[in-house]
Amino acid sequence: PPVPGPERIVAENYLDFADGRFLAWSPNSQWLAMVSPDKPGGLAGLFLYSLQTGDKRRLTSPPLDSLGDRFPAFSPDGRTLAFFRWPTLSPSDLYVLHLSPDLTPDGEAKLLARGNWVATDPVWTTDGRSLVFAASGGLWKIGASDTGKPQRLTTIGVDGVAPAISRRGNRLVY
Repeated sequence: PPVPGPERIVAENYLDFADGRFLAWSPNSQWLAMVSPDKPGGLAGLFLYSLQTGDKRRLTSPPLDSLGDRFPAFSPDGRTLAFFRWPTLSPSDLYVLHLSPDLTPDGEAKLLARGNWVATDPVWTTDGRSLVFAASGGLWKIGASDTGKPQRLTTIGVDGVAPAISRRGNRLVY
């Protein structure tokens, strides 16, 4: 724990795969978005866990013929959750899910980008207007309300994974 005291179990999970980021803190640090199946061996969707009450609520229900949802990332204001949905093993699609003030889904998840790539690790720019993610060995950027084509940020031949944007928004590392 970051403060003195014993560690505690927040939630138990049934993940049977070990790739990707599975947790995201809400901006107010009261909630965790977590990749989780309903039951052991089940399809992984996104759930919200309350750190105060231990309540668990479903956020996404991926299609049964997909590989599920992964890589949750809260927008800076906490009102939108970005994630990748994996229709098959190879391509992955970037979605955003708008959330109400009490963090319940406000409508269906919206497809932002579809590509013939294995994409991972979405991160929000500090102004909440864009997302940066890793795909096809590089970094890409797309507007959070766009459904257009993402812009490549790294040059061809330069790998890029696990992007992180500084809180001030003026630095990107990968």
